[in-house]
Amino acid sequence: MKIASTFNQSDFQIHHVQTATIQNIVWVDSTANTVKPANLLIRDGKKIEVVSVETAPLKNFPVIDGKGYIACPAWWDLASTLPDPNNPSSGNVEAELKLAEEGGFAQVTVWPTSSYPLDTPAEVRLLQQTAKNSALMVTPIVALTRGLAGERPSDFAALKKEGCFITTQSSVPMTDLRVQARCLEYAATHHLKVFFQSIESSLAVGGYMHEGEVSDILGIPGIPVMAETIAVMRDLELAKHAEVQPHISQISCERTLNLLHSYGSENISADVSIFHLCFTEQQLINFDSRFRVTPPLRTESDRLALIAAVRDGQLAISSGHQPRATTSKMAPFANTASGAATFDVFLALGCELIRRGELSWPQWVKATSALPRKILNNYTKSEETTYLALDDFCLIDPDAQWDKLPEFLQSLGGDSGITGFRGKVKARVRLIPLS
Repeated sequence: MKIASTFNQSDFQIHHVQTATIQNIVWVDSTANTVKPANLLIRDGKKIEVVSVETAPLKNFPVIDGKGYIACPAWWDLASTLPDPNNPSSGNVEAELKLAEEGGFAQVTVWPTSSYPLDTPAEVRLLQQTAKNSALMVTPIVALTRGLAGERPSDFAALKKEGCFITTQSSVPMTDLRVQARCLEYAATHHLKVFFQSIESSLAVGGYMHEGEVSDILGIPGIPVMAETIAVMRDLELAKHAEVQPHISQISCERTLNLLHSYGSENISADVSIFHLCFTEQQLINFDSRFRVTPPLRTESDRLALIAAVRDGQLAISSGHQPRATTSKMAPFANTASGAATFDVFLALGCELIRRGELSWPQWVKATSALPRKILNNYTKSEETTYLALDDFCLIDPDAQWDKLPEFLQSLGGDSGITGFRGKVKARVRLIPLS
């Protein structure tokens, strides 16, 4: 096995390792809440031992000098969408997955869309086939109803045979709550985890940003906070009735946090997108459509409350990756597409939060790796895949400078609007067990 003795200073690399020593890294331990210099001893592609920098490397095996890079588990994502593999004009799935690899992701959870609802075994297999050459684990979330049409449940028995264990209606509304309740009951019989993106469409329709100070100034119709909170209450009651364990995805406001607390968090998990931790409605003051996302960016007080919930271990951080063609962001504001590509800038945004002192490295790792893995493992039955705690980790240079965009945003959705940020994944190290 050939392996570099040092990491290339400019190019991202993936190293597949069975037995080796990685020296002089800074190890982030989210369990012990520590950041410390260390060496990593990797044995047989199965066991990683974190030891002091004075510890001798394993004899007769490769030694890699990490040169003081930060080392931590790779990210696990709970909320992303990809282009339709059947429609090349919507984007390139392989290119998006490549960006996720280089952004430090070990796994991405792919949500269904109206154009690619992931409601049949054939669609799931096509996604898996498209992703087979990627260094990522791709977890498909299947549509709760066929075609996300809100009328009949998907064939969960057939989909479960393809390894699917999560379902969602995404943000597509269901007009008949009785039908939704029956679909959730059916999902419960198959022991499926249910993800909700809670939006009350009758309150959100015709809105383009958070309903508040900035929407008033711009004269743009807004989406009120209650469009989320009413939907969260509805979805939690439906989940309780059907006896499914809910995950509330991509929450955007403090009042939703208060609701989750009032329901009790024992069987409820939730995540927040990286955009909602970093930005607010103020980014839209000049009609900047690059920051038009769903749910909308809200107030600074909401952002700070979400940050506090991440610090306390209550929320996972998701990418919220939703690539859009650059041209779709160049129309008049109300005619632009909602969504932004974030695989590229996920770490850079995280480094910015850490530099501000709003998060620590252990808190970041817990919210992007440990907690998402726990959420997925908690709802994976014994016959399903069990994810390893640490078989894929990143080496990070938190001070690596980015050039101006769009040089590093090579996806179709290169529209994140981020410039001047620092922080890059220099390498991914994947453990390969001995056969």
